[in-house]
Amino acid sequence: MRRTSLRFGLLAPLRRLAALASLICLFLPSHADAERVVVHPPHIVGGEVLLGPARLEAIHAALLRVVRDLELFPVLEELPGEGSIPVPKSLAEYHAIARFYEADYVLVAGIEPLEGGYQLHLSVYWAKGGRLERIVSDVRHSREDIRLKEILYSMIRPRGVDDSRETLEGYDSIARTLEAVESAAARREMGIEDTLADPNEEFDEILPEELNGIPAKKASIAPRFVQSSIALRSLVLHDSKSPNSITGAVTLRIGRATRRVPRLEMSATLEVGFGSAGSVALFGGGTYYFISPPSLKVRMGASFALGLYGGTSEGISGAAFTSRASLVADIALKGPFRLQVAFPEVQYFTLSGAALNVGAYLGASTRF
Repeated sequence: MRRTSLRFGLLAPLRRLAALASLICLFLPSHADAERVVVHPPHIVGGEVLLGPARLEAIHAALLRVVRDLELFPVLEELPGEGSIPVPKSLAEYHAIARFYEADYVLVAGIEPLEGGYQLHLSVYWAKGGRLERIVSDVRHSREDIRLKEILYSMIRPRGVDDSRETLEGYDSIARTLEAVESAAARREMGIEDTLADPNEEFDEILPEELNGIPAKKASIAPRFVQSSIALRSLVLHDSKSPNSITGAVTLRIGRATRRVPRLEMSATLEVGFGSAGSVALFGGGTYYFISPPSLKVRMGASFALGLYGGTSEGISGAAFTSRASLVADIALKGPFRLQVAFPEVQYFTLSGAALNVGAYLGASTRF
């Protein structure tokens, strides 16, 4: 009899958790609401390295793929019959293209071939504001999609490239550093002596400024992330008794930076608790990084989330609304991986009386 009552007692929290999940889905963008982007076929603007039609088509496909990944709707320019599509030159021509295709943005990519990659001469026109922006960026074949996503994410938005220009212009230091490391490893395997002044110097200690004699630019970070973490918390306040319980939790968090405010990242979190009290919780919230240096190696911010908590407390099973706030440090590791530490993390919930948890969590994430 008790098992039956407990089973039915847990159904109510699960229903409420499902309702919260449905509510979170309402905030996810749909393709019907996606902004329309005209993607002009890439054209060659110079360079000493020959680039065939197949490579131009591959770059065009990469641009279309990245536009879709950014939850935008790509529009392909077409002409009746055969022949190349002329490249727009004036602001009036960009405006005419956007108006003809009922598009929000017009994207025109010029390709300057280089060994191992190309210089991207990108022009982006914003129809609503009548603004045309241009930028020249280094794109390596080894990191093409990620680099294009960084560039387009920062340009196809109402605020435009803004303060991201210094980050995006110039060469891709991440790709070139990785290429140097791989080249050094291949040379070692072949038994070829390194040409460094100090044979004991490690390639992963080479500064970006030392590559090709080009000054380094500010780093950039991919907009989306997936994170897993583990938390440890202590019950510090409770209406019914002196608190002394310790709980743990594992979480899965997905999110992305907002386009208008890149320092603000919105996320949805699924959490499973264990220890003195089992629980399941869903959260929706965000983190604002008020300290975000150009290198992006360490970012500091504050996080806040609201959600629905289902679990057992004081022998009572049920569901309750909960809120959580924390201070966050986000630390770069290698490549797209980052480490996140939150302390203190304060959680308030009302199951079987008002309660307050204080703790910390440690998480690892990948950006894409």
